Amino acid sequence: MKRLLAYTLLAPIFISALFAPDAAASGPQDFLWGLEAGFTPQTFSGGAPPRATISRGFSFRLSRTISSNVTAQIDYAFGTSYTDSTASTAFQLGSDQDNRISSFQTRRISATMRLGPFGGVSVFHPYIGGGLGANIWKAFDGLGQRALDTIGVRNTRTEFKATELFVSSLIGLESSRVNRFGFGVELRADYHTGAGAEFASQVNDTRPRWLISLGASVKLFFGATQNNQTTWRSDRQWDKKSAPSMRAPKKRDSDGDGVFDADDRCSATPRGAEVNSAGCPTDSDGDGVYDGLDDCSGTPPTALGLIDIYGCPIDSDFDGKPDFEDRCPDGPVGAHVDQFGCPLDSDSDGTPDGLDDCPNTRSGLVVNDHGCLDLSYFAKPMTLNVKYESGSFEVDRKSETRLSDLAGMLREAPEIRLDIIGYTDNIGSSKANRKLSEKRARRVRDFLLRLGIDKKRMRALGRGETNFIADNSTRQGRQRNRRIEILFRGL
Repeated sequence: MKRLLAYTLLAPIFISALFAPDAAASGPQDFLWGLEAGFTPQTFSGGAPPRATISRGFSFRLSRTISSNVTAQIDYAFGTSYTDSTASTAFQLGSDQDNRISSFQTRRISATMRLGPFGGVSVFHPYIGGGLGANIWKAFDGLGQRALDTIGVRNTRTEFKATELFVSSLIGLESSRVNRFGFGVELRADYHTGAGAEFASQVNDTRPRWLISLGASVKLFFGATQNNQTTWRSDRQWDKKSAPSMRAPKKRDSDGDGVFDADDRCSATPRGAEVNSAGCPTDSDGDGVYDGLDDCSGTPPTALGLIDIYGCPIDSDFDGKPDFEDRCPDGPVGAHVDQFGCPLDSDSDGTPDGLDDCPNTRSGLVVNDHGCLDLSYFAKPMTLNVKYESGSFEVDRKSETRLSDLAGMLREAPEIRLDIIGYTDNIGSSKANRKLSEKRARRVRDFLLRLGIDKKRMRALGRGETNFIADNSTRQGRQRNRRIEILFRGL
């Protein structure tokens, strides 16, 4: 690996010296375009151990000369970097497979601007530059066979990969001594910003951010500029003066639709729209969005008025059923729907499937916004205003209905226990009223027992003529005092 890196860096110098002509050759600034391919060893730097080693990589580049000292470039590079348990720095050459802990496969696309070359007519032309790009990388085990995962931003496991933005800086030296061919050496540093990498902070703080590469490349220049023309300047000036009289008048196409203005009946056609022979936009499906700008060219007529600016049917609730076919277009987002676009509710608890965290809740239970049993139901006591006749302890029909609903809730919450407390009015002796209140409480307990509630969960208590809630001097007041209160425990 050390020999291969040395040969890579020294090759351009030897080749340039071997083919150097006696006269000064043209520089790369004499050509408009350049194609480049190179061998680019790379390594990740920074972060916590284990350290990455220098591994092989390859690069390709297309460049365009803007001015004598400014060049725009588009780069594509790929390679694999390895972390090595024995590496003490990021600049160790190569690694043994037995010591590799992980590998990072990288594919980089970037756009850079370059200043240079500097130094006038010379064998070598130095330059500097910088730019932006994206690195599409993914982590594998040391053998590159199994993808690795890590901790994501929500503390969940996720694949250790990203499409991450980086900022580049570069410095290089190039030579163009053999006609249209050149050779170069370039040192480049890419700093990964973290944009596009959604990992937990403890992962971001320990992973390396710098990708350092030092490579050598061979270049092909083409498209000569005026600096590299062989004609006399006077010839070019003569051509410029005589050209207008020899050229035919240029036809105009103001809207760029391919139909000249003289024949165009619709001269303000939007860019990208398809037109007929008269230059007017076509709209095959009649949805008001021109062909060529219509992403959904087969929209049916029934969707008219319910399409977006791209010509596609609107789906307001994102249920996969467009509004013009959706009988419930305002359904909650995320709900499962039937063939008509209306939310499904399998357990009939009022919370649609897809949003229901407890999809098998029994019908008739009180549920919360997530479709699960609402335990706030047990947060305050239940009062049964049973229409007892004086001296009676039988439960009336209305109270039986409420107790049936309560039993359904208790079956879903087995941890809840209850105290059933009976009260009376002040008619009769306190001893008789206490026994009557106990009978009333036991009758409620027995009713719940028949509905399947375990007897061990219930206590029946009689408090007699205590804790009045109304005036005993009136019939209505005494009726309110003859009641059952159920207290819940175990919340």
